[in-house]
Amino acid sequence: MNKLRKTIGYLIISASLSLQPFKALANGLSDQDQRIFKKVWLALGIGDNIKTEPKVILKTTNMGTQIDQATSTIFIDPGLLEVGKSFGDQRSQALAFVFGQALYFYTTHKTFSLMPQKFARTSDKSRFLKGDKKGIIYAYMAGYPMLDIYTQLLRKIYAHYGLANAGFLQFRLNRANTLSKELRQFFLTFQIANYLMMVDEGLVAHECYKYILEEYESKEMYNNAGANLLKMMVEDDPARQFAYPVVMDLSSQLVYNSFKYHQKRITDALQTKMQWCFQEAIRKDANYIPAYINLANLRILTFKLAEANRYLAKAEKLAKQQNSPLFNAIRVLKGMLIYKVGKKMQAINLLAKLAQPKTKNLAYYNLLVAREAPSEVLKEEFPSPQSNGYPEETIADIDLDVPFYRGDEQAFLDGSAVVQFKIVKLHPGLSIYLDTLKNDQNQKVARRIVVAYRGKLIYFVQTLPGYKGKTSVGDFSIGSNFQKMKDAAMYGEPLRTQQKVQLLTKEYTFYIYDKRRIIFRVNHQQKVASWMIYYTTK
Repeated sequence: MNKLRKTIGYLIISASLSLQPFKALANGLSDQDQRIFKKVWLALGIGDNIKTEPKVILKTTNMGTQIDQATSTIFIDPGLLEVGKSFGDQRSQALAFVFGQALYFYTTHKTFSLMPQKFARTSDKSRFLKGDKKGIIYAYMAGYPMLDIYTQLLRKIYAHYGLANAGFLQFRLNRANTLSKELRQFFLTFQIANYLMMVDEGLVAHECYKYILEEYESKEMYNNAGANLLKMMVEDDPARQFAYPVVMDLSSQLVYNSFKYHQKRITDALQTKMQWCFQEAIRKDANYIPAYINLANLRILTFKLAEANRYLAKAEKLAKQQNSPLFNAIRVLKGMLIYKVGKKMQAINLLAKLAQPKTKNLAYYNLLVAREAPSEVLKEEFPSPQSNGYPEETIADIDLDVPFYRGDEQAFLDGSAVVQFKIVKLHPGLSIYLDTLKNDQNQKVARRIVVAYRGKLIYFVQTLPGYKGKTSVGDFSIGSNFQKMKDAAMYGEPLRTQQKVQLLTKEYTFYIYDKRRIIFRVNHQQKVASWMIYYTTK
């Protein structure tokens, strides 16, 4: 009898906020600017045990920003808001960088300003450049990508203060190209880690996370680095196979939700890495619920039930205090733990209270397991997605099943491939390549990302904005109504869905069709925004 495996990712996503009319507050900042600041602060991924959230107040200063560590206050010069306005639709991105850079110095107990008057030490200059880098990263993680306007923003800020020829401006600009290259590598790796999670290439994604954590040590990243491995873990229990609530948390970018059965055992060394990641997340924020849930998952899976109970008790207490949407997931996991310690009827009673047969939620699945439902019943209630037999998808006749469209595989493996952008040996054995593909009319139609990892290649080809082509099956195009596509059932059933939220006005859901190897990105209006095909060599 095949063992049924299920890993459910519970969603922790910040609400998408629509733009509201500017309303000045007592400190001079508008509601909108306060929201931007709050989102950038949350993007740092730390709790009050590390640093208290500062106040942000408008105050005239020729240094742009000023940090008062004694009162936990960041002062922003009104002139920076005027500079931000000059960027039009990208005003929020510009302001997010200003906030992010100031918050980096605030959390590292520095008092550096945005506009330094003088640096006597080379070490201060390097710290300042690191502040710029962190400011760009924090803005991106909050949903405000602004790398493309970084140098223009610096020039406008210095010009606003009459310092267009300042030596330190030139120092920052001279290093902008190097910084830009490093950050493009970082953001591409972050994006690829998300894609790799979608197609269950967890070990490769883990290598990406190791690199990401070198620059971005948020509680969410530590949690996800561990959860990415945890969701692949198989419980060594031949009698009963529960579904575990593994929590992935990338509030501003991507949320994981998996319904695939796994059969790969995780080694003791990787279990140790998982534990370390979750504990680091808790060190960043002692009240961070996802890490406690995932530690409880790990301890149940490794039959350390007393420890699991302690982590669950902590998670349950915090969930009540924070009114967390994860409370039900904690209760489900508690029911599983009760079952494991031999209190079968008590577990069934708890799971029955939480089960929703109509929506077939996590509690319902585990209730069937606790009642020892035959595998045939579980398969009937939770069928594996099936392909409808159509051929694989293509983009502008690009078919990844055909070696010609994959390119020189050996060159990708040995690092000699000539492409638009490449990251060679990101970690031992891991390289990433990015290039743009054209159709027969020499028009750019898609971008191709190739991940090489220890002799294996993983391909992603994604439509570019404005792509005019149609899908191979059904003649759907960008802007098509995705619900009609689902109703037509031309792609079968999606393996799972993942959601991405950019915290201003846009949100996307990713629908993954594993048998067809295609992923649709759908906006909040249920319109197709783009699609991507993928392929993995043996």
